[in-house]
This record gives sequence, C-alpha cells and structure tokens, in this order.
Amino acid sequence: MRVGPSVIVRPAKHFAGGLRLPGDKSISHRYAMLSSIAEGKSRLEKLLHGADCASTLSCMRALGFIGAHRTAANVIEIEGRGPVLEARPAR
Repeated sequence: MRVGPSVIVRPAKHFAGGLRLPGDKSISHRYAMLSSIAEGKSRLEKLLHGADCASTLSCMRALGFIGAHRTAANVIEIEGRGPVLEARPAR
C-alpha cells in the first residue's frame, strides 16, 4: 500500500524488493543487521565504512551470523542466514 512517498509493508510470508537509504552510521548498522536475518544475498550500497560499522560487521561475521564481502568502496554483499541466528561453536 502506498501512502505519499512512503510504503507500508503489512505482515507477509515473503518480501522482495529494493530500498534506497541515505548513508548514515545508525542506518548502516541497522541495514547490516536486517540483512543478516534476511534469507539470501543483500547488496548494501552507500554503507559507511567507518570503524563502528566495520566493527559491527566483524562481530556479526565472528558470531557466524553472516557471510559478507566488500565489492566496492561503499558496497558490501551480505549473505543472510534467515531469521534464526546461532553463534558458531567456540574454537
């Protein structure tokens, strides 16, 4: 359903599409975390590459929540594992 420049997404079993967000530290953290609970690959553009955001990705990677790799300066691809997050066994 469209409401002005916004889109309201009602609860659904599946959702696919694109979303353009401005480059912002808080948003960068959130969209990396949301991508981790999505199933499949998410391409995040304009992701800030500061120390805070890099640390968030590093922690999520170390915990086994995501597979991620940078494809360009401000682009990263995250392979989400779905809505069930489980930490890797300790080494």
